[in-house]
Amino acid sequence: MNSKVYVGTFPEIAGLDNLEQETQLERARYEAFTVQGLSGKFALHMVISFMIGFVIAMTLSYFADFSIMASALSVGVGVLLSSFYMWKLNARLLRQGLTVFLTEEKKC
Repeated sequence: MNSKVYVGTFPEIAGLDNLEQETQLERARYEAFTVQGLSGKFALHMVISFMIGFVIAMTLSYFADFSIMASALSVGVGVLLSSFYMWKLNARLLRQGLTVFLTEEKKC
């Protein structure tokens, strides 16, 4: 995962410079995916989002009689919706890891 994409997203660390935010986000990613074991949840949601994108593409193509333009457009819509969902899911999982990481950091 590219943590640079999420720099400036979380208000908890918004006061830090970009490099420090990226470092904090990498630590949060490690916390969420390795320590908390949320990588399985991410994988499940990734498969579901791709399936939803495929169903959207096939449904739109079916109703448009499988024309080439309608098929291409429906695949594009499915991919965009799936990508947006994955971005939001990553942000939510990073927030969980960031919350735990920042809480542990304050205790020390």
